[in-house]
Amino acid sequence: MGFVLDVGCGNAGLAKGDVNVDFFREGRNVQVGEQLVGEVCNPKLIKNFVVADACHLPFKNECFSLVYSSHVIEHVNKPELMLSEMFRVAKNKVVVRCPHRLGSGARRPFHLNYFDEGWFKKVAAWLGCSVVCFVNGFEAFVPFPVKGFDKSYFVRGFKFVQRKAGLKRPFEVEAWFSKVSNERLADGFKVVCVFNNHLVLKNCLLKSNVPFSDVALFENRQRLGLPVFFNSVIESFLDKDVWLVFCHQDFVFYDDLNARFAGLDACAVYGVIGVSAGSRVLFGRIVQTNGKSLGVKLSGLAPVQTVDEMCLIVHSSLFRSGLRFDERFSFHFYGADLCSQALEAGFNVFALQLDCQHKSRTLSGDINSDDYRFCLRLFIKKWRRFLPIRTTTKYVSKELEGAY
Repeated sequence: MGFVLDVGCGNAGLAKGDVNVDFFREGRNVQVGEQLVGEVCNPKLIKNFVVADACHLPFKNECFSLVYSSHVIEHVNKPELMLSEMFRVAKNKVVVRCPHRLGSGARRPFHLNYFDEGWFKKVAAWLGCSVVCFVNGFEAFVPFPVKGFDKSYFVRGFKFVQRKAGLKRPFEVEAWFSKVSNERLADGFKVVCVFNNHLVLKNCLLKSNVPFSDVALFENRQRLGLPVFFNSVIESFLDKDVWLVFCHQDFVFYDDLNARFAGLDACAVYGVIGVSAGSRVLFGRIVQTNGKSLGVKLSGLAPVQTVDEMCLIVHSSLFRSGLRFDERFSFHFYGADLCSQALEAGFNVFALQLDCQHKSRTLSGDINSDDYRFCLRLFIKKWRRFLPIRTTTKYVSKELEGAY
């Protein structure tokens, strides 16, 4: 799919790239104050380690699909130059994470710059590209210093009350700079569903506001993994321009899908409900089987880390870039895996608000089943260097590695 460059990778446990760049070659990145002595940066333990200045990257133009940097840009003297260099060597996308200027993590020793969404939007205009900028994590707002007492019962209780009251401030900001964008008019769509229960299918998906001619049904008599069926459909549509909608049999569409897909960027994976890396909030509101709503209703697109498998929406042109469902995943984590593939290749992932219903009591299904545990172990092994990854059923971290 492509190569990832991690700019300012830090130590081996934090490095996420196929190629990893840092300014510190060996020993400790010596810092003082709240950051103590810094981190050990041993190049012998880091994959494809390159010593370089983030403002002068020693690589050719557009040689990485994705260029990524986490909590580095606040340390450099010329952040605009760093971003322009990352933009130069990226083919598809640049991702930057850093402390939000309003958060408690912004003003620390050796932080030279303070950022918010507005700053990244101005740089995007200067670079001549589109950017999606959002708060990736919040913290409780404490209006008085609590240094040395932050773990006391009083302060913890005070923070809890603030969270319940909705008093919070941004802690981390993330920006996605896209070099490829392919906005389209509605190309038409095909809803793809694999079913094993005729009655559920009849009472749910087939009652949707979707013409039967736009639905492709596959009966799963042998209980094969869903990606097997999905990939076969993908192959048959590679030479066409169409939105492919992969959904469960207990899903109901009430929206006009042609109208909802008009103008969407084809270089992204979409879902009706998703989660971001720094929040437990479910983005995108759906209705469950009991009529109760779940998730936050969206007025536009919400950038997320993964979307739920109940409904995945991908344009056929994105599959022409090589994206496919991993057939080792049967009924769990295949959607989170597809999202991770897309992000690694430099494409975006969004939650999209649709008028829909998921006639199931839960998002997770049977999380104690052998199949769920197998797929979780496989997901951890495959995406270990990018962990933690938040999904709608599990916060997947390296700490889970031995538990499953």
